[in-house]
Amino acid sequence: MQTVILEGELGNRFGRRWNTSCDKLIDIFKLIECQREGFRQYMMECSDAGIQFDIKRGDTYLEDESEIL
Repeated sequence: MQTVILEGELGNRFGRRWNTSCDKLIDIFKLIECQREGFRQYMMECSDAGIQFDIKRGDTYLEDESEIL
């Protein structure tokens, strides 16, 4: 089990704390998408607007796109 924390606007809109047994980020995104209407649309709009997000696992920021997707 791991805890996913969404900070800032993401946390305000879609919930700050998520507990999951998912290992892959894509599965975590799918979990949130299924539970919170508008998550996928919001992420797509942010991408279109050039808004980027930092993803951190433990103390390490993920930079390699293959780790993220």
